[in-house]
Formats: sequence, C-alpha cells, structure tokens
Amino acid sequence: MKTEFSDIPARQARDSVRSRKVFTSGDLIVFVVLSVLRLAALAWFLVHWLTPAGWWHAEKPMFLSATLLLVIGLGGNQLRWASLTLMKRPVPMEPRKGLRVAAVTTCVPDLEPPEILAPTLEALVSLDYPHDTWLLDEGDSEVLRDLCRSLGVRHFSRQGMPFYQAESGAFASRSKHGNYNAWLQEIGFENYDILIAFDPDHVPVPEYASSVLGFFEGPQVAYVQAPQVYRNQSASLVARGAAEETYAYYSATEMASYGVGETVLTGSHNVHRLSALREFGGFPDHAAEDLLQTVYYRMRGWQGVYIPRVLATGLAPEEWSEYLTQQIRWARSVLDIKVRHLPATSGSLSRESLIEILQGFGYLQDGLLAAGLLLWLLLLLAAGTGQKTYEHLASPSLAVLVAMLFVSDLFRQRFYLQPEAEAGIHWRAGLLRVAKWPFVWKAFWLVILNKPFSYVVTPKAKSSDTRRRLMLPHGMVAAAIAIAWAIGVVLGNVRDASLHVLAAALVAMSLGVILLEGALKRGRRVARAASRAPSDARVRAQAYRPRFRTRERFLHRLQTGGSVRRGSRPRGRSDARRRAFEPSALRGRGRCRARRLPPCERGCSHQPPSGGAPRRALRAQGRERPRNASPRRRVGAMACRFVRCSPRGRGDDGRLDPQGSSETS
Repeated sequence: MKTEFSDIPARQARDSVRSRKVFTSGDLIVFVVLSVLRLAALAWFLVHWLTPAGWWHAEKPMFLSATLLLVIGLGGNQLRWASLTLMKRPVPMEPRKGLRVAAVTTCVPDLEPPEILAPTLEALVSLDYPHDTWLLDEGDSEVLRDLCRSLGVRHFSRQGMPFYQAESGAFASRSKHGNYNAWLQEIGFENYDILIAFDPDHVPVPEYASSVLGFFEGPQVAYVQAPQVYRNQSASLVARGAAEETYAYYSATEMASYGVGETVLTGSHNVHRLSALREFGGFPDHAAEDLLQTVYYRMRGWQGVYIPRVLATGLAPEEWSEYLTQQIRWARSVLDIKVRHLPATSGSLSRESLIEILQGFGYLQDGLLAAGLLLWLLLLLAAGTGQKTYEHLASPSLAVLVAMLFVSDLFRQRFYLQPEAEAGIHWRAGLLRVAKWPFVWKAFWLVILNKPFSYVVTPKAKSSDTRRRLMLPHGMVAAAIAIAWAIGVVLGNVRDASLHVLAAALVAMSLGVILLEGALKRGRRVARAASRAPSDARVRAQAYRPRFRTRERFLHRLQTGGSVRRGSRPRGRSDARRRAFEPSALRGRGRCRARRLPPCERGCSHQPPSGGAPRRALRAQGRERPRNASPRRRVGAMACRFVRCSPRGRGDDGRLDPQGSSETS
C-alpha cells in the first residue's frame, strides 16, 4: 500500500533527519553584540532622518521616494542578517546497501562538446557506491557512443522516438527536462530507486554518492542538494564575479532555508528519490524545472536536505554574453515561479511561503534600487528638486550605519563554504550587479508579457559572441545622467559641489562598464589567437617584423605569448642598427630579397608578398592557409624577411640555426 506523505507534518518530516545548529555559543555572543550595534546605528539614522519634524514637507515626493529606497535596501539586509540564527546542517548518515542508483548526465548537441563531458563521465563512473552511469545524448553522436564504450558508460538517446520529440511539454526536444523525462519513462522509473543528476560541466568527488544517499533513510526525504561551486574562478573577471555572487547563497542562505524546511533544488547537480518524482510524471516543463519541482515536492509534503559541503565543482560563465544570458534566464524563471506558480500552490501566507517570496525578491532588489536611484538623481540634477533631502541624507549617521552593515557582512563570511578562499571584499560581484541590473528588468518585463519560454543552455564551450550587450543600456544611462547634469548646470539647479562629483562618478562608472566589456572581449580574442599560434617563438618572429623600440620588449612579448604585429621599418634606421634589435634567430647576411621570388628549392619557409606558397607546400610542412588570406599577416604563412635565402645560417634540414652559425655552409 502506498504511503501518503502529504499527511506527514512538516516538523515531523524535518526531525526525521537529525540536524544541528550552525551557531556556536561564541558565534551567538558576537551575533548579539553586532545586532545591538546595528540597531543602535539604525536608530540614530532614523532619528536624524525624521527630525526636525516636518522638515521634508516642502519636498514630500522626493522624501517619500528616498525613504522607500532606504526601506528596500535596509530591509533586505536586515532579513538576511536575522536568518543567520536559523542556519542548520544535517548530521551525516551512512547509506544502506542494495539501493539501485543511476548517475546521469545529459548532452545537448553543439553546446556541450565531448571535452566537457569526458571529465564528468569519468568522475561519475568513479563514485563510491555501486551504480550505473548513463549519458542521455540528445543528438545520438557516434563520438559520444565511442566515449561511453571506452569508459563503461551506458548510452541513451531519444532520437528516432517521435513520441519523445515534442515541440513543448514534458518531452520538449533540445531540453534537459525533456531528455530526462524520456529516459525516466523508458528506463529510470522501472529500474532504479535513486537518480543522481548532473550537468555535463560539473565534476563530483568520489565520495559524493556516500555523502548524499544516507539521507534517503528518512522515508519522506525526496531530494538532497549540495552546493554549486565553480572551479574556473581564475579564468576571467566575469567568472570570479559570478562565483562571488554565489558565496552567500550556497552557504548562509541555503542553510537557513534548510533550517526551516525550505531546501531549494539547484539544477547543476542533485539527487532524487524516483518514487517521489514518479508522482509528478517526471520533471516539469519549465526553464527552471529545478525550482518548480521544489514547489511541487512541498505541495505533497516531501522534504529536502541540504549538505553544505563542496562535493562537486562546475564551470562559471567566462564571457559577458554567457553571463548575461544566464542571468536573464535565471531571473525570468525565478520571477515567473514566484509571480505565477507560487500563489496558485500556496494557501495562507505561512513563514515558509514568505521565505520563498523573499528569495524571489532578492533578484529584483538590485534592479529596484538601481532604477529608483537613477530616476531620483535625474530629477535632482535636472529640476533641482530634493536638494534639502539630499543634504539631509548625506550625514555621519548614514556613514556609521553603512560601516556597521559592512562589519556584519564580514561576520557572515565566517559561515561560507570555504571561508579562507571566499572571504573578502567582493568588488567583482558588485561590478557584475551594476552591469546586469537593466537585464533584470528585461527579465521582469518578459514575465509580465507572459511570453512562452524557450529552453536556453548556458554555453559550456568558448563563446564567439562579439556583441557589445552592455553598450546600449549603460550608454543610455550615462547619456541620461550627462544630459540631466548639463541641464542642471545651465539652469543653476546644481548648487552642491558633491553633486558634481556624484554625477561625474556615475557617468564614469557606466562608461567604464562599457569599456571593460570591450577590453575583456579583446583580451579573450588575443588569448585565443595566441593559443592557436605555433609555440615556437622563432616561427612567430619569422612571420612578423618587430616594431618595438627595444630588443628586450620584443623578446618579452614573444616569450609571454603576446601578439607580435609586423610593422614597417622605421625611417632613418640603418641596417646595422636594425639588426641590433632583432633576435639572434633572425640575424643573417644582409637583407633577404627572396620574398619577391617564388619559394626556393632549399626548403626556405619564406613566401612571396602576394599569393603565398602553394597549398601543397604548406600542407607538406604541417601548415594550412585559408584562401584569400595574406601570408604576411598569418603566423602559419611564415614570411621570411631578414634571413638571406642561402645555406649560411641554416641546418642540414634547411631550418634556421638559432645561433646563426656558419658551420652549415
């Protein structure tokens, strides 16, 4: 007879898995002291803000709007601070033997290459509990079939199954939930008890299985979640900033959610009891199927467990375009669930549902504050309204309050997953929040329009997107502030000197974000070009003529992998002086005139100025040149410009002698 877990009280469900408080007695003392200081600083600021009575009557709209922005900012911070007392972590449990476990990952064609999948499959095979490893291949690739055979992984593809290839719904094509649901209906539900689901870029440690499976001894536990941690944080500023944004959520926030029985599923990797998942027919049709599945589990009384340990690592977006696409998808999915699905599934406003609503509010908080401050500042600069409110706001009491909030955040960092590596001033995360707030509003607008979702996967391979996505929104912000500033100066409305500094700083910040996006894109292009170039420095030196003033700078660029562009010879420089700045590998007798001749028979690698060597000659040397490509501007073409086409200075095989020795002549 089937057990109705919806009848199990929430407290009884939480108590079946033993948990312990995160706070120690020392932590509690520090928390109480900081809370008293925070309240004192907040009280001082409120007294200053509201006294003398009636000072704000002449500027009521600006005062009320400033007060609302303060409530949004300070209120969210106070709620996050108070939630620290709710943090819990589960007591580890040993898994029983005999569970039928499947470790599964998926692959979407053209977005998840084999070099990304191979480490994940190898790690899944190495899990420390008896299991089967599956790859759900959307494209039924022969390359992936060979990879699975070599690793002992089972392969499944729904290609050729029309019933599982729908435009939308539970079996939507080219979607993660559609791929999983097809496998669940065909294989999973009938043959396994536990599903360990992984994104293709996340790699688990071997003890992942034994760390999570023991919690399913509680009959009401439907899912177990571990934190999402990025292993490529040093790849770029965007990757490090994206990781910094997750530090607080996957530590303090998730532990507090678990403490009140509101563990949130995260789709990067999680573990499911298949008997519970079968009640819903699989994963829901939604761009954030993990978050919506969390809501559905709670409707039936199922509970989840959160393990605050680093058990797997994944890849953060390294490019601006990847990051912004991911943030729009996440924000739109979360807001859609909180606005449309959660009210329909929640009855009365309980503490749990309030926490869920606040989790969605966190996405809008930065956007609300940024848009509100921008409108408020534009009115202040252009029309001069709110001068007294601005002067009243800029006070020592506000500075003390901000300092206390900063100290409190440093205390909260004690509870990060890896406090030694993750604690500090997260300025990169702040920069990303400044950059993305217009896109959060775009996501909210799409939710209001209620347009159909299209499943989007964050690209795991290197992106070739050259769009400047920050230029338009932040260019408009910089232009609006500059125009309002100019109007205020002309009309005499900007009377406070600090307003000039503030306006200039905001314009510089918006323009700086735009320039930073372009600089990072150029840097990534240069890095990709250098990685594709031949590793031999002499080859690159032979292809490009140095244009540097000093020989040391030229050699340094060659050794560090920097791009070396061929430039024209500076006028007035003699041959002797020119040769003094060339690497020794390029020194020969006189100047080579063979570049105006066809390729010689000695095997010299020089090329004529137009047309280049025949393709078969390049192919024989292991190089290839695209059509209509100038050989002088490609490393692979190797135009010889300084070495005389003669036996002197070359080895027996016709290659350059690095020492320029004459013994080979």
